[in-house]
Amino acid sequence: MPKTPNIKKYAAIFVLGLLCLACTPKPSDWTDASLADIRAEGWLKEKLITQREGLTGHPEALSYPYNTCLWAGEIPRMGTHGQDWWRYEQTAYYTDGLLRLGYLLDDRLTPEFLTAGSRYDMHGVTMSEMLKLPILLYAATRDPWYKELAVSSLDRLFEEDELPDGLFSSAEWLQGKGILHSHETCNAVDMTWTLGCFLEILKDPRYADRMEKIVLNAGAGSVTKDFKALQYYSSVNQFLATGTSNHNKDNYCSTWMAFRPTHQTECCAGNVHRLYPNYVARMWLRGDGEAVAALYGPSRFRFNEHLTFVEDTSYPYGETVRITAKTGKGRQRAKLTLRIPCWCHGASLTVNGAAAGGPLEPGRFVTLDRRWADGDVVLLSLPMEVLRQTAFGGGIWFERGPLVYSYAIPAHFRKDTVRYANMNGKYPADDEAFPCWDIRPAGPWNYAVDAGVNAAVVPGTDMAPRLRIPVHPIAWDFSKGPGGELLTPEFPDSLKVTGPVEELTLVPYGETTLRLTVFPVLP
Repeated sequence: MPKTPNIKKYAAIFVLGLLCLACTPKPSDWTDASLADIRAEGWLKEKLITQREGLTGHPEALSYPYNTCLWAGEIPRMGTHGQDWWRYEQTAYYTDGLLRLGYLLDDRLTPEFLTAGSRYDMHGVTMSEMLKLPILLYAATRDPWYKELAVSSLDRLFEEDELPDGLFSSAEWLQGKGILHSHETCNAVDMTWTLGCFLEILKDPRYADRMEKIVLNAGAGSVTKDFKALQYYSSVNQFLATGTSNHNKDNYCSTWMAFRPTHQTECCAGNVHRLYPNYVARMWLRGDGEAVAALYGPSRFRFNEHLTFVEDTSYPYGETVRITAKTGKGRQRAKLTLRIPCWCHGASLTVNGAAAGGPLEPGRFVTLDRRWADGDVVLLSLPMEVLRQTAFGGGIWFERGPLVYSYAIPAHFRKDTVRYANMNGKYPADDEAFPCWDIRPAGPWNYAVDAGVNAAVVPGTDMAPRLRIPVHPIAWDFSKGPGGELLTPEFPDSLKVTGPVEELTLVPYGETTLRLTVFPVLP
């Protein structure tokens, strides 16, 4: 028998449809003007200012629930009075009035801590999200004050907290630049999203440079190669990754630095799924009649129904980006804009074998404006120099193009089946396909380098280029927690060579689990 229609369901849909039609402005209807187009004057402006200085500007005087996070998170329940949803209804009224008042008085909206003189002291992911506010407000208002605040605040964050893999430190809260500090996997995702906003609005290549560095190093280094396990906290130097190896003060000696599918707190396990999709989504951007190759990688970009750009490259491992125009109907007019990274000197650009684009300066975009024929080939060469960098507090690491290089410590992987108390019973449903790992060194990691050391590219490899450096084995052992837990140590107070010079091969940071990235330097 046929099913009886759900009369109530269809009646509700019908009523909602009528309401939508009734509320949709008709061509002859009057509509609200934008608050940006209205300014109160005289006694009305005085009323608004008085309101700001009174209760609206002092929600703490109103007490609960107005002294909470409002609509920026979950409002805690207080007592049993009232329905559970009341605290959101009441604060919605207040928040609506507060925002409208701000627009009418043209008050600049931004977190006060961004302009504070003291060092930033903030939860890392929250900091990433907060930094979107001034740049988005600049996009909406074109007020240069917001632009300056956005740029200076972002620069300041990295001046205070940047680690060698391109991301800022955060073991929940910002930590500083010490190389043993960690960052959350969440931050690798949220910061690249924020940087994408800066890139689109300010059109500055340095934000694309940083996005690449974070995703290809900090992000890639926090997950296993098979994308079946991740760390909550990740460090540039990590000599073991076990259920008790977390050397950060937050959740000390716990599972938070182990590679696992499940973690005590779930945000990183959720956020990690946006890492590469965020990167791909910002690879190609659109302008007015313009295709922007902002981040490089093998890809296709459908500019319109008659023009597609096909990018063929092994970047960031190779130095050449080849982009071929595919047209379905004659020649197609479009601008193609390409990024010259800040680290790249000596870039060259050709179209169909002929030099194009003029002088190519590092940290600039170059635009080709032409009628594209099917099969036109753009060839961009981005020479990558091996750079030796000095870490905060001492130590040396190496970079080549957007990639940071590390010594991949030989590792022994053992499935960890322990049910740790802090996990609250969480454990993978199929631990054969998705195991939790106990990863310990299967070879030495205690090495130092001479102050003038240089790294050479290993020739003839089919993989991502490797680097080779001379090193000295030194006396350097694990730290220990209160229960004898083994932990990644700080640099030794004094460096004692224990054997002859050896050569190590360095690989891209994102290929490692256990790693020595920043080397102690012999006096």
